[in-house]
Amino acid sequence: MRRMNFMRFVIFLLYVNSSLLLAQKGNNPMTFDDVTSWKRITTRLISDDGKWIACKMEPWRGDAVTHVYNIRGKEITAFGSVGKMEFSSSSGYLLITQKPSLDTLEYHKLKKTKAEKKPMDRLIIYQPANNQQKTIDSLKAYKRSGSADWIAYQRGNKADSALYVTSLDGIHPVSFPAVTDFRFAEDK
Repeated sequence: MRRMNFMRFVIFLLYVNSSLLLAQKGNNPMTFDDVTSWKRITTRLISDDGKWIACKMEPWRGDAVTHVYNIRGKEITAFGSVGKMEFSSSSGYLLITQKPSLDTLEYHKLKKTKAEKKPMDRLIIYQPANNQQKTIDSLKAYKRSGSADWIAYQRGNKADSALYVTSLDGIHPVSFPAVTDFRFAEDK
């Protein structure tokens, strides 16, 4: 009987030790690569009507990604290489500045590409309600109206100074040549 109890105790100890060893295999020490693969939330926006959420996640090194969610928390889309983002005053549009990827920028830096030949930012005008987007390439600068769904932007290199003003739905485009500075009137 003692021998049987002793055998049960030994089997129990072997079982516990093997379980502990298996559990320890999953707990590897953290490496530098593990830390650099983490992403941090750097920008989070909620539309004024509360229907849309945008969350920008950035790795320690690399391109930021913006995830867009509906009111139920379901992701509806994502955009890579994101710079600035903001909702329009009506909450119907999300404006995203998309930068060239880090790999592209490093490639042009190594090749010593002239500034006018380097890729430029893009402006994405995203409409989350119907999952549609428009893109404005070669973006130099843009400003959004604070009280209406309008934007003003300049494209191209520094020699091109035309100003484009349009509603976010794209129905009312207007352009003005040779503009050096621009802004929308502020609400009073």
